[in-house]
Amino acid sequence: MLTSRTVPSVVSQVSGFPSRVGTFLLLLVIAAQLASSLDETKIYRDGVCGAVQLTLDTRIAGGNAAEEGDWPWHGALFFGKDYKCGCSLISEWFVLTAGHCLFNPDTGYRFDIKRLRVVLGLLDLNQHQSHTREFQVKEINVYPKFTTESHKHDLALLLLNEAVEFSEKIRPIKIIDSKPTFIEKVAGNYGTVVGWGFTEEAKVSNQLRTAQMLIARYADCVESNPDLFGQLIHNGMYCAGAENGVKSLVSAKF
Repeated sequence: MLTSRTVPSVVSQVSGFPSRVGTFLLLLVIAAQLASSLDETKIYRDGVCGAVQLTLDTRIAGGNAAEEGDWPWHGALFFGKDYKCGCSLISEWFVLTAGHCLFNPDTGYRFDIKRLRVVLGLLDLNQHQSHTREFQVKEINVYPKFTTESHKHDLALLLLNEAVEFSEKIRPIKIIDSKPTFIEKVAGNYGTVVGWGFTEEAKVSNQLRTAQMLIARYADCVESNPDLFGQLIHNGMYCAGAENGVKSLVSAKF
């Protein structure tokens, strides 16, 4: 049951990435940071989390089309009829997204909450399925230190107008280990990016797509391209990208 207490501020420093492809992996890796602070409002329940329904055996940067139900926690954030960003369902009441997704990039003003929609169980941006569910946003909680002029602190919690009814194709993502040693465990392994982002041809995909990316330590990212990554990430963060060079950067601080 949703409590009446205010959603706690997220204590995190995050470097975002302008590509919508990168946004969702950013959401995945920073979700762990919220576990301890969000426990107070009981927005996360163990034992009901979604699980990936397939085994990805490709590492092509362009990715593959996702199948129905493969990523039950992934949602789409719309402003009116326009798709803005991906988001992650983390409980029956909350989704996690990037802070910059709530602001008009031209004016810097925050979008009108009355026109924001979260759609879960969506595979094609232009076509709803029978299990697709749509929600209004009741409350926006952007990390207080986030500004549209910086990539730091780029995250936000959205309180939905009603509780999500979990199903096989709509379930929350599991919160991962947030200990400082986490990156040492996963560096050198592959993580998965999911989203309606830009393809290698710089075209926006209406079909939900996935791609595997190699997880790298902060030092490795910066050394691969100091001019680029030195401006985007900071010590204590990590990133992920293609094996032959970090092409799509996402990073988070634990």
